[in-house]
Formats: sequence, C-alpha cells, structure tokens
Amino acid sequence: MATSKLMKKDLADPRVQAVLDCANTARTILQDRSTLPTALFAQIESYVKQSLPHLKSAAIADKCRDFDLVGIDLWNYSAHLLHEDGPRDPRIKVVNEVHSGVVTRVFALLLLAAAHAVSSRHNTDDPGQKIRIMKVALRASRLCLDREELELASISLQRCSDFIPVESAEDVPLIRIANNHTKDQECSHDDFGALVNEYYLLRLLHSWKSDRLDLADHFYSKISQRADCAEADMTVKQADLMYEVARSLAKTGQSDIAVKWFERAIATLDRCDAQSVTQDVEELRLCTGVAFVELLVSDERDVSHQRAWEILEQLEATHGLYNRVAVQATRFRILAAQRQIDEELILQSLLRIVKMTVLTESSFKTAMKVLRQASKVASSSSLTALAELIHTRLLPELRDTHEKDSTIQCWLEKATVAYILCAKSPASTPQEISVVGIRELLDRIKSEIPALCFTGKATHAAQTLIWQAATGPNTGEWLHLLRHPVFDNAGHLNRARVGRKLMRHAMDHEDFSAAREAFFQMPKSTQDESITRYLAFKLALQSQDDELAMDSLKVVARKAGNDPTYLYACVIEAQKSSMRHMGVAALQAIVGKRPQGVNLTALLRCTARLLMTELDEPGQNLDEVALQVIEIFENAFRSVDELRKLSKDSWRTEVQWWSKNAYNLGVRLCTDIRPESTVRLLETCTSFMDNCPMEDAADLESDIENRRMLCAYLATTALVALGRSGSEDDEYTLQGYLHAQKHIKTFKQLHAKLRRTMHGDTAMQHEQRHFSVLKFELECILRLRQWHNLEVALQACLNSNIDEHWDTLADIVIIIHDQLDTHSLGSETDTLIRDVLQRAVDHCWKAQYDIVKIARWLRFAFTLCLDHIQDDFSYKLLLQAATIAEKARSPDQPSQDLYPDAELQWLATTGFNHAVDLIAVENHTEATKWMEGALELARWVMDEGALHALFTEKRRLADERAANTRG
Repeated sequence: MATSKLMKKDLADPRVQAVLDCANTARTILQDRSTLPTALFAQIESYVKQSLPHLKSAAIADKCRDFDLVGIDLWNYSAHLLHEDGPRDPRIKVVNEVHSGVVTRVFALLLLAAAHAVSSRHNTDDPGQKIRIMKVALRASRLCLDREELELASISLQRCSDFIPVESAEDVPLIRIANNHTKDQECSHDDFGALVNEYYLLRLLHSWKSDRLDLADHFYSKISQRADCAEADMTVKQADLMYEVARSLAKTGQSDIAVKWFERAIATLDRCDAQSVTQDVEELRLCTGVAFVELLVSDERDVSHQRAWEILEQLEATHGLYNRVAVQATRFRILAAQRQIDEELILQSLLRIVKMTVLTESSFKTAMKVLRQASKVASSSSLTALAELIHTRLLPELRDTHEKDSTIQCWLEKATVAYILCAKSPASTPQEISVVGIRELLDRIKSEIPALCFTGKATHAAQTLIWQAATGPNTGEWLHLLRHPVFDNAGHLNRARVGRKLMRHAMDHEDFSAAREAFFQMPKSTQDESITRYLAFKLALQSQDDELAMDSLKVVARKAGNDPTYLYACVIEAQKSSMRHMGVAALQAIVGKRPQGVNLTALLRCTARLLMTELDEPGQNLDEVALQVIEIFENAFRSVDELRKLSKDSWRTEVQWWSKNAYNLGVRLCTDIRPESTVRLLETCTSFMDNCPMEDAADLESDIENRRMLCAYLATTALVALGRSGSEDDEYTLQGYLHAQKHIKTFKQLHAKLRRTMHGDTAMQHEQRHFSVLKFELECILRLRQWHNLEVALQACLNSNIDEHWDTLADIVIIIHDQLDTHSLGSETDTLIRDVLQRAVDHCWKAQYDIVKIARWLRFAFTLCLDHIQDDFSYKLLLQAATIAEKARSPDQPSQDLYPDAELQWLATTGFNHAVDLIAVENHTEATKWMEGALELARWVMDEGALHALFTEKRRLADERAANTRG
C-alpha cells in the first residue's frame, strides 16, 4: 500500500514541478519588464485552460509556499503588460501584450488558489485568507471581462464560486456565525458578503456578454434575494449594469427584453434609502429614465406610452430633476410621439426648455437638438421657441457683456440659422409668412446690437439656406434678405452671386430696370467678371441695348484667355435673340483678333450654328449663305490638327459634331443650292468622318459608313448633273465626270462592304442607289470615252437584282454602242450590251413600261445580234416581239399600248429578208424557221393582212424555186 502511494506521488511530482518551473521562468522574464516569448506564453495558456485547474491538492502539498510566492510575484510583475505602450522591435515576433497580461494574471490566480486550497485544510479558521483569494479572483474576473476575455473570465469566476457557500431556499445569512464571534470576525463577515455581491454582479455581466440572458436572469434573482444588496454603492453598481444591459438590448432591437431590464434598473434604484441617495444615483436615475422613455415612445402601443408618462412623472417628482433640461426634453419626445399632436403642449414644453436652459455648451446643444426635432412635428412651435431663445436669452446675454463674447455670438448665429432652416422647410408656415418672420428676426438683432454682423461662416450658412428657399412667387423677397446688413461680412464671391441672382430674377420677370439697377450696384470688380458681363450682355439683348451689349462683349472677350466659355455663351444668346447681327459681328472680330487661349474651332462652330440658323430665315439667298457655311466647315477641317490635341472624348465629340451637321446640311440642301456647293459640303463631311476615331465606338462605325455611302451617292449625283449642264468637250465638264468617278468608286466599295448587313426596305433602298450609281458610271465612261472600263461596268449592271429603272440604262447603252468604234467593240462587249438590252426589254415589259421604248430597244438588240450573226438570239427576239404584239392586241389592253406598226413591219421584213439570205446559202432549215417567224410577226401588223399575204406569196415562190433547184 505504501509503495502504491509512493508511485502516485512520483507520477504527480513532474507535473507540479513543470508548472512551478514555468511560473518561475515567467517571473524571471517579467521581473525585467520583458515580453513573454511565444512558446512560454503558449505553455502558460495551456496550463490555465487545461492542466492547472485539474491538479489535485495532494500533489502540490509540498510546494504550497512556492506556489503562493510565485503567484504573488506573477500578479505584480504582469502589471506592465496590461499598460504596455512602448515601441517594440517589429522584427521580434511576440504575443499581444495585453492579452498575455490577462492570461498571466489568471495563471497567478490559479497558483494562489491552488496554494490556498492546500493551506486551508490546515487552517480552516482564517477568513482573511479566503477574503484575500476572493478579492484576487474578483479582480481577475473584472480584468477579463473588461478585456472581453470571456473564457478566461469564466475560469476566474469558477475560482470565485469555490468560496461561495451553498444557500438554502430560505433567505438565510451567507455564513452562520456563533454567538461568541469577535468584532474582527463580524467585519470579515461583512467584507465577505460584499465580495459575494460583487461576484454575482460579475456573473450577471459575464452572462450578458456571453449572450446567455437566461443565466443573467438567474443571477439577477440571486442578487435580488440578498438583503445586503440595498446599500447605496451596491445599488448604483447593480442599476448601472442593468442599465447597460437594457441599452444594449434596445440597440439590437430586442425591445421587449430591454423593457424588462429597464424596469429592473428602476426597481433597483427605487430600493435605495432616501438618506443615502447621492448625485451619482440621481444622474443614473435620469439616464435610465430618459433611455427607458425613448424606448417606450418608439413603441406605438398605448400601454407603452402610458408607462412612459409614469416614468416621466417619477423623474419630475424626484428632488432636483424637475428643472433638468433632459427631463423636459423627454416630455417633448413623449408629446411628439402621440397620435394627435398637441402643439400647445409642445410649445409649453419647448418654452420651458428655453427658460430653464443654463447657457453652457452642452445644455445649448441639447436645447437646439430638441428644437430641431420639434421643427419636424410642430414647426410653428419650434419657430416660436427659437425666437424666444434668441430674444429673451441670447440677445440680452450678448448685449449685457461689456466685451464681445464669441461663444454667445456663436450660439446666436446657430439659433438664427436654425430658425431660417425651420422657416424654409416645407412643413413650416407659408413662405410669405416665413419671409416676414425672418426679416423681423434679423431686423431685431440688428436694432438691439447695431454693431453686430454675423461671422463669415454663419453668413455663408444663412445665405445658403435663404438661397435655397428663393423659389416660387416670393423669390424676390427671399433674395432681398440676402442683402440684409447683418450679412455684411459676406465674402466677395457671395456678394457677386447675390447680385447675379437678383439680375436673373429680374430678367426672368422682364423687369429690365431692376436688373440694370442690380448690375450697376455691384462693385466695379464684380461687374467686370465674365459671368456678370455675360448676364449684362443677355440683358442688353433683351432690352435692345446695343451699347451695353458691345461693351459687355468686349469685356468677355478680353477675359476669355483661360476660359472662353462665356464668350461662346454670348454668341449662343445672340443667336437666340433678334440681334443676331451682334453675334455675327462679334464672332468675326474675335476670329480676326484670335485672342490668346481662344479656340478657333469652337468659334467656328458657334459661327456655323449662327449661319445655319440664317438658312431657315425666309427670303435668304441660300446659295450665298450656303457658301459662308461651307467656308466655315472647310476652315474647321483645316484646323483638324488642332482638334487632335484635345482629349480623346473631346476629339471624338468635335469631329462628330462637324460631320453630322455637314451631313445634315448636305442632305437638306442638295436640291436647293448649286451642285458645286453640294459637292464641297459633302466632301467636307466625308473628310471629317474619315478622321472620326473608331476606338471604343464599334456601334458608331456602321452609322458613319452608311453616311459616307450616302455622301458619295449625293456627290456623284451632283457632279453628273454638273457634267450634263456643260458642253460635251468642255474641260470643266470632263473634270466633273472624273471627279464623279472617285465618288463612284467610294460608293461601290462601301456598298460591297455593307450590303450583307442590310435587310428589308433599307437593303432595297441601297440597292436602288447602287443601280443608279452604276448608270452614272456608264455615263462617265461614255463622256470620258474610257472604253476599257466598259465591260466591267456592264457586267456590274447585269449582276444587279433591281427590276426598275432599266429604261434609262437601255438608253445609255444604245448611246454607248453608237459611240463605239470598230476597234473598241469586241465580242464580249457586244454580248454584254445585248444582254443588258434583253434584260431591259424583259423588265420593262413586265413592268408595263412605254411599249414604244420597248419596241425600239428590241429593234436595236435585234439589229445588233443579226449583224453579228447571232441567229438564235435574233430569232428569239423576233418571237418575243410577236408575243408582245399579240398580248398588246388583247381586249384588256388599251389602244395606246399597241405595238407600233412601223416597228412590226421593220422586224417582219428584216426577218423575212434574213430567211431569203439563208436560202441563198442553202440553209433551208434555218430559212424555213425565219420565214415562219416573220409570218407570225406580220400577222399583228395593222394593214388588214397585206404584209402577211405578201410574205406568204413570196414564201411560196421561194419554196417552188428551191424545189426546182433540187430537181
């Protein structure tokens, strides 16, 4: 048995010694005010949370004194860790010093508690040691809770609980004391009872911070059962803790639970002996009551509001609290939360606050906060109370001071600004009443203290509010308030803004005399500011004052070195007025002078706008105005290098503006101005579009290419029209056709690129334009005699899928064929011309075009094919003519659509003669076919069958002659 005990002791000794060695090492380090190494701290933390609390007392019996001494030293030496603020070498990795201090103190507590557990077995009658360890444990618990170390706090509180005796269900004393106790023992008993009370408070605090409100309720019941908890100091601690719990719950939205803890806080304060009530108790009662009322009034239930009134009545009944501003502010909050607002009661409450407020910084802020809140529910009452504060408290106080009191003046300014803010708010009285009230308030301030002027900061705030209120029918009256003498400290910028605002208001109401008065009342320096002179220029335009307009424009131009914005604005205003000549003249002068910093392209843009407006004026010579506009656009394009210096976005915007306006003008004026002008305008537009940046603008590229294609089409049309108007061999005319070919090439390239992306009506429209351009190309080839390009152009026409307007193409092809010489006419060209004519005949016949033209084209194609011995195609044309003539004779066709007799006779005769030629070469098969075709065509000649009879007789003779020859 002895051997077994010895073996257990040997097993326990290493653990105890390890703990003691760790503690001694930490003591040595902390004694030098050094920081615990990370490894050592981890070992201490492990002992605190795992090993040390579970060591048996018997294992450390021999080390009891060592544990006690090292625990005391660790507790004392760890103090510097809790307040360590000195710099440390960032290269050394250390633990958080405050956290390590907390852990070290808990470690010290556990060492002391372990030592006490062993020593108490030998000295059970020493209450001093118990109180000593209890105090250390409570201090450690308080430290852990203050540092939010809840796990460590739980360990410390567990050590405290070891000293708390188990109580019965009845309310019995904590420790039963025999009748022969000494006086010292009674004192120890009282001290221990206070420690027990503090233990339960810390338990409650720990439960709250751990979100264990059920445990908090349990420990609250423990506290409420103790008779010695009614002392003043303990009551304040209890009530303060419950107040903090309630307030935190209210912030997190747990209103019902917060109400319970507020009630507990108030009940705890009510248990205080009236004779022991201190100032701290009253302040805590006030804070608790105010916070409780705020929570209750946020609840819309009547029972909550009723309870709020009860709390308020309790506060007012408490000695020394009735005259507190916070109590009256609480009364206001209850009144403001009622369903039916009683403005009279609110006014009484506000006036009471104004009357009893002691003029200190904090009380003034409290009063102003309440008055500002009142403006949201009872604006008229708030205005009355603010005026009362200014008239009865602040002005007399400021007037009676022999020296200028900046603090009181600051309060006066804040109250005045608050009055203006309340007066201008939508919930306040009508604006005409607000303006009068503000004016009377400012007049009274100035009359009672004539030398008083608001500081620059207050002036700016007040004028800003008045400025914002200057809308509606009373704008003028609000604006005149801005010039009140109390605002004489307004800065130069504010004075200028006020003057310009008055000018704008007068001009908006066409009160030009008032606007001139506001302008000439400004200082000279303000008058000569660009924005002021811009307004003066605008005023001059409206009042038809040429002299003022010119003077103002000169000043604006002179000051436009850094920012020509107002100069451009003057041009725009002139453009919108009836005095446009003023804008044009000014722009021309500015362009001539080119003052430093002025952007020439921007000036040209303004001029372009003005001139484009002139195009809309009735009676204008469009050609002359258009030439001026074109010159402006060409000048702008010559400045394109200057435009490239702008930012990317500005460069894109500028180029798009010029290209779009040139495009719109070209489309709009192409039929009204000379072709040369149209071409110049469209080419300028194309030049701008060629320079338009396409980065980050993929959606813009397609639009620009479509516009470029239309510009090329319109320019081609204008150049061809110009060429047609001249003589055939005129050099200027030929240059026009050469110029047109450049635009034709551009159009064809863009059309080939975009045709696949077009659909519906848009695609058809572009195809029609493309077909027109192809005809223009043939016309250019004809006039320039560029026969080497003819085959490609004809093939392009045949590739077109357009079914309309082939009549003009056929006419052009016929003229081209007449102009071709034998060296230029090849078989391929001849075939293409034939195909074009055949296509024209087919499309025009289907579309019921003029049959005379169809007959002429068919005759020309027939002759062309017959001359080149293309018998098969010629024969088909002969039959096609017969078919057309037959359908033209149908009853549903009008008489004017009959195939011309002369054309029929010529075709029939030519076809029959060709058959005779075939007989001569002994091609009887083809001859028979041609004779039958000629006879079929002769049937429809309107000669009563004479031609058909003639051909029949001649055919008989030809057949007989052929038979005799064969016989």
